[in-house]
Amino acid sequence: MLLLILIMKLFTQHQGFFEVFSIMLPEKFKIELSNIITNLDRYKFLLPIISWGFQWCAIEGFPEKPQDLVFEGLSNSNCCATILNSLCGIY
Repeated sequence: MLLLILIMKLFTQHQGFFEVFSIMLPEKFKIELSNIITNLDRYKFLLPIISWGFQWCAIEGFPEKPQDLVFEGLSNSNCCATILNSLCGIY
């Protein structure tokens, strides 16, 4: 429980770091942020953060795992709008 509170506090205070990690981890280490942080609500926090990084991805380099996350997020009303906005930013 303490770890979850710490992660939530870090998320709200340092959201930008999570956004950067959501971009860097897949590019450098081939692992998604959602595979590392499993205690947070996927639809309120993780998928929106991951999708915000999509606008910095070239569509040709869009790997299969994020595509699965996009479909998962689009099927949920809590993060569907955020993911759609992010997809519109892909160049």
